[in-house]
Amino acid sequence: MLERKRLLRPRGRSADGARIVYEHMRLKRFIELPAEELTPDFFVQVQEQLSVLVARRNEAGPAPELPAGWA
Repeated sequence: MLERKRLLRPRGRSADGARIVYEHMRLKRFIELPAEELTPDFFVQVQEQLSVLVARRNEAGPAPELPAGWA
C-alpha cells in the first residue's frame, strides 16, 4: 500500500539477492525486506493457520455486541 501511495519506491535487490530494497521517499531511508517467493505452499500454510483461528473463534460463541454508536 505504501508503494501505491508513492511513499516507498523499489530500488532493486541487495548484493546477495536475499532482500528487496525500498527507499522511503520522505525520510530518504532505505528499507530491506526478505525477498520470499509467494508459492502455493505458502498460501496453504496460511490458510491452515487461519482455519485454526477461525475454528477457535466459532467455538467461543458469537462475538459480543458493540455499544450503540460504535458500528
